[in-house]
Amino acid sequence: MKKKLRYRLNTFFLIIGFCIASVAFHYSMGTYVSQDGEETDIKKCSFEEGACFSVVPAVAGYIPDKDILNNDIDALLKNIEGENNTLIYILEIAPYINEQHGMASADIYLSGPMPKYDFVYGGFPSEKVLNSGNLCVVLGINKKDYTYRRAGQYYINIEDEEYLVTGFVSAQNSRILDNEVLLFYDCVGNNVRDSLYNYYLSSTLTINYESDVNADVYTLMNNYVDKCPSDTYIFYMSHGSVDKKYSTAVKNPVYKQFSNLIYIFCIIMIFFVIELWMMRRKEEYAIRKAFGYTNAKLFKMVFYELLCMLLAAIVLSEAFLAILSYLDTGLYVLEISDIYNRFVMEVIFGAVTLLLVSISPLLKLIKYRPAQLMSEVRT
Repeated sequence: MKKKLRYRLNTFFLIIGFCIASVAFHYSMGTYVSQDGEETDIKKCSFEEGACFSVVPAVAGYIPDKDILNNDIDALLKNIEGENNTLIYILEIAPYINEQHGMASADIYLSGPMPKYDFVYGGFPSEKVLNSGNLCVVLGINKKDYTYRRAGQYYINIEDEEYLVTGFVSAQNSRILDNEVLLFYDCVGNNVRDSLYNYYLSSTLTINYESDVNADVYTLMNNYVDKCPSDTYIFYMSHGSVDKKYSTAVKNPVYKQFSNLIYIFCIIMIFFVIELWMMRRKEEYAIRKAFGYTNAKLFKMVFYELLCMLLAAIVLSEAFLAILSYLDTGLYVLEISDIYNRFVMEVIFGAVTLLLVSISPLLKLIKYRPAQLMSEVRT
């Protein structure tokens, strides 16, 4: 009875070890897949040419009246001379959203073509909506949890003002747009304008110029800046647009290294458990060898048992990952590309892991001799 219990415990720990190793291997490999997906989406969302300028008020030892500064900002942004082929927007301010005042990173569209977004619902606001001045916004799909519906439309509170959500966006291969917040300068409320005032006064406002066809966006931007009064604004200009920080976790090597270490630790733990597993079954192997079992036949039997435990662990790990995904997004959907990537990763994991953990049983079975095993069993 004790032997059966020990054997079952060894089997249980092997499955758990395989399961943890599968999750760690999946994450490690997934970071490479995710990084490739992000790089593909970033290229798709980016423009060929870019330039930017940052602006602060030209104040010397005193703070002008708030209304004056607000008028300066309004004049600065309203008078930007854009072109139809050049996207111009304010980069990454941090307004509060919903009643809990959670902070979000937002861009504010000024002029030119719209950003290159993939919509999962709705779209950009129409010209009619933009010209009406009604408050509207485009959100990443993760921000849907902060919205509410009324009369078939989605709404969200931004800086304690209600905005109509015209669409939700998400990139095809990654999550780089899932937390996007895109406002429109002609359709923002007074509270967001106050936020712009605070950025302008205490930090900087960064304006990005981006285009696929205008190779000289820096000259376009510079021509506009030259027309601004030098006693009102101070500008810092640069070639190339400011890169948006889409992701930090996927590109951080620490996460990959940590998951690789967990996988290696699991393999080492599995080696020790297999060692115990083989020791508990010496008598069985001795009897089978005495009755004519070859090393190849015994190894095939052990390999099959390890394979069954590994497959059980893969099923458990996939279920665990599905639960994590559901808890993270509230929805678990497997697309064809996702199924393919998971299948490939699990095949690679199974092949690599089985190869590693089969070395020790193979060597031991070759080394074992029936007489020696039987004497060890008696002692």
